[in-house]
Amino acid sequence: MREFATKAEPTPDGSIEGMDAIFSSIDVTSTVDGGQNDDQGWSLSKAAETYGVTDRTIRRWIKQRVINAWKVNGPRGPEWRIQGGPKPDIETINPGPAWTTVDNATVDTTYLFELVQDLQSKLAESNNQLQAASYRNGYLESQLQERDKEIKLLSDSQKKDGRWHRIWNWFTGQSEV
Repeated sequence: MREFATKAEPTPDGSIEGMDAIFSSIDVTSTVDGGQNDDQGWSLSKAAETYGVTDRTIRRWIKQRVINAWKVNGPRGPEWRIQGGPKPDIETINPGPAWTTVDNATVDTTYLFELVQDLQSKLAESNNQLQAASYRNGYLESQLQERDKEIKLLSDSQKKDGRWHRIWNWFTGQSEV
């Protein structure tokens, strides 16, 4: 069934008469501040700014379940929302080895030295395994070439007619000896 529009009277420019009925069903309070109000939680960038860390750190904390977060539908797809609160204690998040601070750089030389030695030994072992595999590969390729030569020689000898066959062919006049 078709419904026809009712006749509307034009209003003077700038008048918003009748707009209340149109917008009365829309809740605009949740989007006034860009979705960063306390009811919906902080956005990723707002949380990073508040805690004084990067967005990447906030994402890592979400993955490690250090902070409470959930996804909501945003203008460009799902977005993270973080529950506001005090900054998480860094020592409880990532307790590492006993680090010493030198000019704002964290260094533990014994740990790093052991790590480098371990990686060097693993690299040497991998190089030895690679060298052995390369040698074995070369050996197998040469064996394959030898087998190919033998197959060619066998096939050539199989093509020749036997001595009695050649005599028979001569006797019957099919070919000359």
